Amino acid sequence: MKRFYYSEVGKFWICYESAKEITNDEEMKDFMSNSNNFGVDVDKERSEDVMMLNIQGITQAVKH
Repeated sequence: MKRFYYSEVGKFWICYESAKEITNDEEMKDFMSNSNNFGVDVDKERSEDVMMLNIQGITQAVKH
């Protein structure tokens, strides 16, 4: 499931795919350390674009 979280500390959006909702920056850091299914940007919509590029890049790398 696609979700969004805004980091007040970092002043950026993270778009991520997870069944679990991120509710604070510590959970966000843990998620980012253990997953590649996310994108970060100061713009909410662009964070989703970045996530999709990350997923696409990883998928292509695995295929090769």
